[in-house]
Amino acid sequence: MVIPVIPGYDDSNENIFQTINFLKKLPKDIEVCLLPYHKYGVDKYEKLGLDYNLENVEKANVEKIKKKIEKENLSAKIGRG
Repeated sequence: MVIPVIPGYDDSNENIFQTINFLKKLPKDIEVCLLPYHKYGVDKYEKLGLDYNLENVEKANVEKIKKKIEKENLSAKIGRG
């Protein structure tokens, strides 16, 4: 299961708690892949003349989220592959 992590949007303690509760209901062999937010799309938005509303988003602390997930005996990694 892939979960994008966007600071200020889905990385709150409450959201992480709810996500973990959801994951506990799934088969135990599912691995969670946490995808840290990145700004690779900024240039594309600029070329299209569009505003990029997430430009001021900071880097997510995905390691902290990964540890919380693993503390609940669930498998997690950062990135895909």
